[in-house]
Amino acid sequence: MSQHPKAETIDPATLDELRDLGPEVLRSVAELFIQDTRARLDELRAQSASNDMQQLERLAHALKGSCGAVGASRMMRIAAELQQRFHDGQSDQTAQLLTDLETEYKEACALLQRELDGA
Repeated sequence: MSQHPKAETIDPATLDELRDLGPEVLRSVAELFIQDTRARLDELRAQSASNDMQQLERLAHALKGSCGAVGASRMMRIAAELQQRFHDGQSDQTAQLLTDLETEYKEACALLQRELDGA
């Protein structure tokens, strides 16, 4: 992600906090993120053609919160950028941002899955 180079895919401090809560909590939060985020990304992609900026802004906001829960920092920044664009009524470059989100989602899921496999 050249647009978001400073952020971690998964923030180590957030991951440590989840680990400290116990393996069951970590597993629950990670699995919920993996399932819920896929659905949110699919909905964002499907709704993007509608140009309903308020709905798209709400979806991006919800996605941003989900990303924050597991420390998916890059995803959270991209979702925040999408949310702002939708808030401002700007739909330019949203297709690329959605693609960036999906790429980051795959990376985040792979990292979380490795963490779960080791827990």
